[in-house]
Amino acid sequence: MSSIQNQNIVLLGLPGSGKSKVAQALQNQFGCKVLFKEDVKVENKQIQFTRPGSYEWHDLDCLPDLLTQNLGGIGFCDVHVYCIIDIRSVLPMETLLWANNMLQKMINVADGIVFSFSENSSLNDQAWWGSWIKKQTANSQIPIVRMLNQNLPSNFSGFEKRAVGQVNVADDVTVDNKGLDNSTNNQLTEQKNECFDFTLERVMLDHLLMVLDNARQNHGINITRVTGVLNTFEYANLVQIEGTPYRWDTFAADSEEKIGTLTVCGTGLNQAWLTEMIQACKV
Repeated sequence: MSSIQNQNIVLLGLPGSGKSKVAQALQNQFGCKVLFKEDVKVENKQIQFTRPGSYEWHDLDCLPDLLTQNLGGIGFCDVHVYCIIDIRSVLPMETLLWANNMLQKMINVADGIVFSFSENSSLNDQAWWGSWIKKQTANSQIPIVRMLNQNLPSNFSGFEKRAVGQVNVADDVTVDNKGLDNSTNNQLTEQKNECFDFTLERVMLDHLLMVLDNARQNHGINITRVTGVLNTFEYANLVQIEGTPYRWDTFAADSEEKIGTLTVCGTGLNQAWLTEMIQACKV
């Protein structure tokens, strides 16, 4: 296997899973350059690299067809696929079937898995994710590395390419569809991911988080990503909010870029309802 700095790497993962942090670690630790759109050519869901490096795949509506490419596409044998998973929280199976299905698809084409934010994950959550991975990969063992404090293991040499035609996800994997019928499941996987910006001069942070959680839990709105730097009633300093498919994080903002703009991304977004409820959080 070639050294990491000479490899072509595709980073898959749910929004906010830590793909950028993994890409930065690969560059800082192993000299594997961070690549951008101009560094790759994507056609018919297949990827061709113009130079070695790691490339983050962000399009949830259209995952790269890496299995087809593996069986004869341009240059696939040179592409190593990492699936990045944030293990700070477990995956709520009943309310996030779409995220479960999406992760299954990503693992299906991955050569290895990176557990990100491991330093902030409890032992119980780490054990839960380890068990979940085993259930998805019953027909083969997929290697896993843990990222600690934004660093990969110093002896990490990359993931070996899996054999042509090898499938990581078990054929007999079953998903808990409790509370969701087939039509709902299809909508979760077929609706287009979209983003809306909301201008907020000052908000009640607790109310805002309640609105977002209510949208996800009770209104069938599949929020994939939330970002924003906001003035809040509760805190004198600016607050940065980071939302991913299955967790919310708030912390002191280290940037004043785009203050007062909240970006909400997801599928099945009801813009009118979100606008009314989010604007009601203003003070």
